[in-house]
Amino acid sequence: MSCQGDKTDSCLTAGQVQAMSRAFAGPESSDGEKLYSDWPYDTGVAGADWRMWKLGKSPTSQSDANNIVLGARSLQYYFMTPPAPNFDPLKFDFDKDPARVADTAKLNDATGTYLASFAAHGGKLLLFQGLSDPVFSANDLVRWYKQVVEVTGGGDLEATRRFVRMFIIPGMTHCGDGQAFDDFDPLAAIEGWINQDKAPDSLAAGSKAFPGKHQPICAYPTQAAYDGKGNPDEIASYSCRG
Repeated sequence: MSCQGDKTDSCLTAGQVQAMSRAFAGPESSDGEKLYSDWPYDTGVAGADWRMWKLGKSPTSQSDANNIVLGARSLQYYFMTPPAPNFDPLKFDFDKDPARVADTAKLNDATGTYLASFAAHGGKLLLFQGLSDPVFSANDLVRWYKQVVEVTGGGDLEATRRFVRMFIIPGMTHCGDGQAFDDFDPLAAIEGWINQDKAPDSLAAGSKAFPGKHQPICAYPTQAAYDGKGNPDEIASYSCRG
């Protein structure tokens, strides 16, 4: 919400809203070419885990954010071809520098969506990601999954779900944590899928952030909904809908 005047606990100034909108829209070149996905607005944005990755806690202009501390050397020595040990990540040119990471992108970016051979050989793929992941955008994964449905599944969601299931966890940051039901076992789920042909419609989840509470994490595009009766802290009180 945009404030009429100064920032308060319930609103941002017009300039702050503009900055947030631009940041969450994702990077693009000067001519508007999208270089990466936009980002979802989720509760994790207000959490310490998200902040440590994106903003850090440094009281000075020298950032200690994980994306800077961990990402700088990775960009200089691995992602850039050839390596550029003295490159300043804060001076990355969105018009010129993407070409310098194109070679390693061919190795790292799992962008292929034609998985027919994988499916025909009985392969099973289980994906999960936090909606508040500050490193990789959950919107990017959702778009990829939708492309798999179109390209491999011929537009048939149920046909695609026979070999790939995706779980998006609200509030969860990078690989866990956040105000989320992040305590679940995807390994047991895919073992049951492969060994017993029991496709996972949901993952039973607990939470460090909400002790004693449990909910199902539902396979996309369904979401957990309280049935209106029973203990709201128990999985049996929820069903996957959508």
